[in-house]
Amino acid sequence: MSKVLIVDDEILSIEYLKSLPSWRKYGCFRIDSAWISTKALECFRKERHTIVFMDIRMPGMDGLSLSREFLRICPETIIVIMTAWQEFEYIKEAMQIGVKHFLVKHEITEEKLDDVLKKITEEIQWRRNYESVLWNNWMRSIWESGSVENVPEQGMQNCFMVLITMRGVSVVLGEEQDFSVSEAHFRDLDIPQIKVKAFSRLERFTYGVLCEYDSCISEQEQQSVREALLSYVEKICRESGELKPVLYLSGLKTDVRELTDFCALLKRFSKGVLWQRKNPVFEMDLPQYKEIKSDFFPGKKPEEWDTSDLRKLLMKGKQGQYLVGLEQLNPLKTFLMRKVDRDFLKEQEKRAGMVSLEQILRASLRFLEEGGIQKSRIVQQAIEYIRMHYQEDISSPLIADALRISDGYLRTVFKKEQSCTIKDYILQYRIDRAKELLQKDERKIYEIAAMCGFLSSQHFSRVFRQVTGMTPGEYKQQK
Repeated sequence: MSKVLIVDDEILSIEYLKSLPSWRKYGCFRIDSAWISTKALECFRKERHTIVFMDIRMPGMDGLSLSREFLRICPETIIVIMTAWQEFEYIKEAMQIGVKHFLVKHEITEEKLDDVLKKITEEIQWRRNYESVLWNNWMRSIWESGSVENVPEQGMQNCFMVLITMRGVSVVLGEEQDFSVSEAHFRDLDIPQIKVKAFSRLERFTYGVLCEYDSCISEQEQQSVREALLSYVEKICRESGELKPVLYLSGLKTDVRELTDFCALLKRFSKGVLWQRKNPVFEMDLPQYKEIKSDFFPGKKPEEWDTSDLRKLLMKGKQGQYLVGLEQLNPLKTFLMRKVDRDFLKEQEKRAGMVSLEQILRASLRFLEEGGIQKSRIVQQAIEYIRMHYQEDISSPLIADALRISDGYLRTVFKKEQSCTIKDYILQYRIDRAKELLQKDERKIYEIAAMCGFLSSQHFSRVFRQVTGMTPGEYKQQK
């Protein structure tokens, strides 16, 4: 959305210009106005308008002098000169100070305004794309090499950085997983008090977002804006995949070297997992985190770990704020892959959004101690679904989808507890219901077959004989 300022000493001209419908077409929903130079300057200093329509002839400071001052304050502003005079000298002087767009004041129509706004919109978009590439490349170079050279022309002013690290069971286990966050989501950010200056993928599961506050924003507003941004980031990450974000937030940065130091500190965290869940993590808290090395239990192999070892690890994590590097997690990875059902962990991850080691360890402990109870609930839900829908065309994938769990996990858990496959259970339940109907109901066999979910009476008779050793008719005669 572009903020527009109209500066003209004729109020009727301002109202006419405001009334033209082209503004909304090009995203200009806020249009301020001023009819004296001092008021215009005051308004511009506060709002830093994207586009200014400037009358040349005004009492006090004329339009050209005022344009020079506006461009000194904000060189990115696009100025459109409006004049009733068409002398070449005005145009020449305006072009020398950086003005590219001109309108004859009393000949402005909807079509002419539309034409100039279209050109300005294209110019703004091109400039934004160009600046985005410059800032994105610069932030990557800061991250990779700590270089403070080649700072984009506009420099840094009231900036802060958000590091997004995606975490979960997949990252801890070192599994391959596709995950990406689109830059377009952040470029379309609808928080007017901040501007996204850079967005870049810094590592496989790590993104950096550099934002700039509006110069007039108060400290209280900054906190509200940060909360809105972090909420938006979490929403975008949630929509982009199953992994969950851990967010690291810098303080206010006005110098390139400050950002370089922050990135150097963050590299430890981009390659590690927090012991306890915390979101967001502020820059002031980062130095408090200590690193835990991989030798969790000296002299004891991960294959030998048991529930008591998990409890010891959980107790250790309560003693302070810890970070464990991903490369230090090999022993834990070995333990999880040998002792804990991976599908179980993935299901816990979907429900609880696990991003910390503490959460993963607690889920693993629950699996080892109470996994049967947890699984029984899932199996019971599957059985209830079968009993309610046995007359329909149901299958394991359909039941898993209804329960919002993976088909592989459901089949594995179901077979462990019921000692049969879901397909066999459905078949047996249908036969049991058919037996009840054959003994108590006077319906015909083909009607009972349909009521119990069989495709035809022939299919029903064949299956019934395989299970019971007799035909439905023979069974019916026993009553």
